[in-house]
Amino acid sequence: MFVKSCWPLMLFAALVAATGPVCAQGTEAGRFLSVVGDVRVGREGAPQRVAQRAAEFYEGESIVTAVGALAQLRMTDGALMSVRGDTEIKLERFS
Repeated sequence: MFVKSCWPLMLFAALVAATGPVCAQGTEAGRFLSVVGDVRVGREGAPQRVAQRAAEFYEGESIVTAVGALAQLRMTDGALMSVRGDTEIKLERFS
């Protein structure tokens, strides 16, 4: 009986927990147009993900390129950026 009466609460708690990482991403700053070599993106203190063409990156994230790598970015305002190898940039705030 307890399980039957609590399932809506458990469902709600699961949905709230699942939306946490999405909300933590913040404002989209742009997308990767091109990725050559080892390029990673992520927030400090969290695992970095491998950058891929058309993938989004967000305000507050860092983009890290290995030696010989290259990333071309299109920002949400239409600006284009190239990030050469052996570079780290942090998008603290984008507006």
